[in-house]
Amino acid sequence: MKKIITLFTVLLLLSCSKDDDGTMPVTFQNLAGQWKYKSIIKTDGTVVPYVGRCSSKEDYIEIFPYREIITYNYYVDCVSDEDLGCDDYNLTADNTITVCSYLFSDATVTNLSESGFKIEYASPKALGFMGESGAVFKAVIFEKR
Repeated sequence: MKKIITLFTVLLLLSCSKDDDGTMPVTFQNLAGQWKYKSIIKTDGTVVPYVGRCSSKEDYIEIFPYREIITYNYYVDCVSDEDLGCDDYNLTADNTITVCSYLFSDATVTNLSESGFKIEYASPKALGFMGESGAVFKAVIFEKR
């Protein structure tokens, strides 16, 4: 009986342990929250820190569990902002966002954890407000705000 209890306890502890890499399943609920732009990844793999246009306000996104994304990307005047989000996005079985704005559509969510996530593009995108004019990027990394 003592061996059975010990075995059951070990199995219970193993089944309750977190993933080794800390990732979570990509769901509407797990994506919900406020996330700031951390960095962008160029097509050659170079990781570049994200620098917004406004020096006194931080650009960020807010994702709601009811499938809405609002972005706060401030202009140089630090007063007005543009919303590059969407009102009703979808997630495919492979964690790709569809039916959304240019920034998020056809972007696959990877490495989702409590502290951040990455969106990767199948084809590089020109994200004018995020870097050098005309540069194309293959991913954007977000971290918890």
